[in-house]
Amino acid sequence: NAPCEDAHSKGVTCVRYTSNGELVASVSGDKSLCIYSGTDLALKSKVEGIHTGTIYACSWASDNKSLMTCSADGTCKLFEVSSDGTKVTEKHTWEVAKHMLGKPVDKAPRGGMQLGCAFVGGMTPVSVATNNQIAILPMPGSGKSDIEILTGHNAPIGAVAFDHDKGIFYTGDSDGILCKWDLKKIKALERISPADNKELMYQVHGGAVSGLTVLKDSQLLSVGWDDTAFYTKNGKLTSDKLDITAQPVAVSTGSSLTAILTVKGVVLLKDGKQSSSGVLPLNYSGNCILVSKDDKTVYIGGDDCKIYVYSSDLKEKHVIEGGHLKPVHSLALSNDGSMLAAGDVRDVCVYKTADFSTVVAKSKWCFHLQKITTIAWSPDDQVIASGGADDSIFLWHLEKKMKRVHYQFAHRGGVVGMTFRKDTPGKLTLVSAGMDSCVVQWDVTADAKEKFS
Repeated sequence: NAPCEDAHSKGVTCVRYTSNGELVASVSGDKSLCIYSGTDLALKSKVEGIHTGTIYACSWASDNKSLMTCSADGTCKLFEVSSDGTKVTEKHTWEVAKHMLGKPVDKAPRGGMQLGCAFVGGMTPVSVATNNQIAILPMPGSGKSDIEILTGHNAPIGAVAFDHDKGIFYTGDSDGILCKWDLKKIKALERISPADNKELMYQVHGGAVSGLTVLKDSQLLSVGWDDTAFYTKNGKLTSDKLDITAQPVAVSTGSSLTAILTVKGVVLLKDGKQSSSGVLPLNYSGNCILVSKDDKTVYIGGDDCKIYVYSSDLKEKHVIEGGHLKPVHSLALSNDGSMLAAGDVRDVCVYKTADFSTVVAKSKWCFHLQKITTIAWSPDDQVIASGGADDSIFLWHLEKKMKRVHYQFAHRGGVVGMTFRKDTPGKLTLVSAGMDSCVVQWDVTADAKEKFS
């Protein structure tokens, strides 16, 4: 038999062989499914109009008779193909876009279009949507009926905020998408839905998310390059929003006081409501900001290699000069508030907050190759973790200042945020987020014990 070369009237989007090579399936923009002989590609059967939109992909199960397809109409379908390929029977339809949206759809939203599909482990059907969420589909007769959505990020994470009391944390990426996570399981629970999410793209911010912070009432405050702050409560976006009037760089919350650092200055908030009259200008360029737990002190790391110390109404109290040779990019207070750690492009330095005397001076902890973007203190305030744009995470110890633990290639593109978990007594558990769109949990207990004991 001659190979069939004109089975489809529009472009072919996917071709798949069975594992034994006896049959071939193809799908196309003409909304049809064709089955061919695996030896000579002769057409065995053709089913037209199986979807109402372009069919983007198909996949065989390991039994070589179950075949699934996925389409721009927001659905996936399951077919049973006879062993000789001459008979194709439709068995099931999964309405994935309807499940994501929570209501019936006449036309699939852009984010609900199903672009790819596969059988994981041979018999578990999964599909991927335009919004990059993965749907695990229940096989008919398996006893399961609900579609499970796996979510997360597909763009670089730009900010992270941890709520240890609630056991959750949030991440935001360069597409303006916010994600809520379980801190114990390190599992993405859901994406935060904007008020108008009819296209299922979950874009909260009109630009990249540059800062996240958790307020006193466990509300999430997110700031982005759309110069706007949004509030999220109990996983739902509220109707409140704040016009920052300048591009935000970083944000930090103590207890009631929140400070948003922008390219023009600082905006102060009290209990989530703006308390400063507009943007309070700075006579230097700030890179990072930190509010103490008691709301009495605000620290800002400057592009001029200095750390500025302010009162809660942004009156300057002190300037740490000469401590750094490069611009300061990250700040973190110890859990008891007695020490301040600061990172620049190379050094991690530590100061006492009482008199700003040096605990760890420059040129001691100086092994980062690019800017240090995040610092975290262990629950006992003895171990400090630093993460940088050089993809590295370092562990340092206040008692063993000459020793270090180095984790190379922790996050491709750089580390964005970190914290030590507080619910793992006797263990050092580090959680980090990075520009590689990933969140990673590290058990560093053994490494820290071996190096520092």
